[in-house]
Amino acid sequence: MQPPVMPSRVQAWVPASFRCVFLVSLVCASAPAQQVTITVDPRSPYASRPVYEAVRQLQKLTSIPINYEDLQYGFPGDTQDVAASVLTPTQRANAPSAKVIVPKGGSFDVNVPVHPATGRLLDALAVSNALNAAISAAQAAGVVPGSFRVDSHSGAFFVEPATQHSTAGATVPAQPVLDTRSRSPFNRPPRSRCLILFSAR
Repeated sequence: MQPPVMPSRVQAWVPASFRCVFLVSLVCASAPAQQVTITVDPRSPYASRPVYEAVRQLQKLTSIPINYEDLQYGFPGDTQDVAASVLTPTQRANAPSAKVIVPKGGSFDVNVPVHPATGRLLDALAVSNALNAAISAAQAAGVVPGSFRVDSHSGAFFVEPATQHSTAGATVPAQPVLDTRSRSPFNRPPRSRCLILFSAR
């Protein structure tokens, strides 16, 4: 009695739906990563506050709210007088000693990954990574006199100062206003009263 002949090739039946999912997965895995360049230069609307300008550009890429609080610029070495470039001849004639003091700011650029199909930041992780990349690039370029941190809660992001310069130029911890807790003496006050109380702090 001869042994049974074994087939030279074994074929397995795979459901069509599984094959479709498998093919889609392969396409997604092979899709090249897409990046968007965030550029801050003297032509930017808020070049004197480069991190804010980067945050402003990133906000256009996502529907997740991003709040920003700037550093306090108490050290004269971190600011400059731009009166000569922003005041008109008439304004300078009427107030020859007037000064327009703004942060020095500076230029930098950073590439942030975005969703390849939409070119946007679709989730909280993507937004967090983009914000931290922008902050790191700005600090590496030396265009901010301090540092920032990224916080998130209630479905929103908060870019807050972590350190800044004192009036003497020393690096000191910052106390973000966005972290201030306020108690209201009113019974369920309207929103306008809450804003007044917060501003008073």
